[in-house]
Amino acid sequence: MRTQAERTAIIAEMLYREPQLGVNGIAQRLHISKVTLYKYLRHRNVVIHAHRKVAAGTAID
Repeated sequence: MRTQAERTAIIAEMLYREPQLGVNGIAQRLHISKVTLYKYLRHRNVVIHAHRKVAAGTAID
């Protein structure tokens, strides 16, 4: 059985891989800090990009 943190990390990865939300939006949606979000992403071996763009082309984070 997965813990709540593991489930949140999986959801964080799924949201991060989609271009619609930036890290601020993901952290807010999951009710976690950006630091925790990055820890979860690193734990899931997600490549973290220095700059991300949303679908509309606006630079975020």
